[in-house]
Amino acid sequence: VCLVKDQAAHHYALKVLSKGHIQQQGAERLVSWERELMTMVSSPFVIRLHRTFKDPQFVYFLLEAALGGSLVSVLQYHPEVFSTDIPRGSSMAFYVGCITNALEHLHERRIVHRDLKPENVLLDEAGYAKVCDLGFARFVLSRTNTLAGTPEYMAPEMIDFPHTHGHAVDWWALGVLTWELLAGQTPFQDDGVCDPVARLLAIRRSQELGLPPYTFSFPAICKPFVSRLLLKSPNERLGAGPRGAEEVREQPFWKAIKFDHAALQAQTLPSPYQKAWADPADATADGSDFRTKCQLGLAPNDSIFMQYTPNDKDWDSKF
Repeated sequence: VCLVKDQAAHHYALKVLSKGHIQQQGAERLVSWERELMTMVSSPFVIRLHRTFKDPQFVYFLLEAALGGSLVSVLQYHPEVFSTDIPRGSSMAFYVGCITNALEHLHERRIVHRDLKPENVLLDEAGYAKVCDLGFARFVLSRTNTLAGTPEYMAPEMIDFPHTHGHAVDWWALGVLTWELLAGQTPFQDDGVCDPVARLLAIRRSQELGLPPYTFSFPAICKPFVSRLLLKSPNERLGAGPRGAEEVREQPFWKAIKFDHAALQAQTLPSPYQKAWADPADATADGSDFRTKCQLGLAPNDSIFMQYTPNDKDWDSKF
């Protein structure tokens, strides 16, 4: 992903994908779906797609630039944001509120994200959270049964064969993320296993043991909220019912900390963290030079580049 700007000095993130690599991975349909789903989305809490284009070797996503970093960087390098907030839990509430708005927008369009995690939550210059990366997302009218996502954030029904799941998996992932923001780690452990399948099964066993003990610093007012998001039954899980995000926003802990959902929606609520950033001198590109700027960083022997030979699939025709 390259940071670029046009002649009017507007910044964008340019995501560059090697067609040959996509072809080698058999991911043509996934990339096409990502494009289709992103064209359906228009929310201040989801990274916006401005346009896509292509050349003989690459496809490009021209995206909204989130210049405030990522939620995972705040969690890793500024944990005090979540441990010294007043009232306790208010910083978590800000980010979870943003993500709840994003999930509401996606679910209203029958889009299930399926890979919600701190790495996929970016921050804008004002510190507001925006969900990104719809690479694993699906348009789901009722249920789907493909295994996708990051093991630590996968809901039990997604891991269990035949992997049938719906939008409730996103609320489970939000529960894991909420726990992580408050405790500094995810609640379900993989026993240090490296093999992907064994790791997934270890996490599933950990889920069956139930939630681990709350840490001393875990705000008491947040415990019922998190535990309801992490109910193993998708039908009973918070947010999974017909009222969705509204049910999530009505939980007592929001009122206890006097959280202003209207101000969050209007983006007038101060964020708990804002990153100062410098405009990189090499991030400049005029409107006709987006491709050239990014291709300079992709050598033919790069692991993400593979020579593309067109076939009869015509999967990139809409880019």
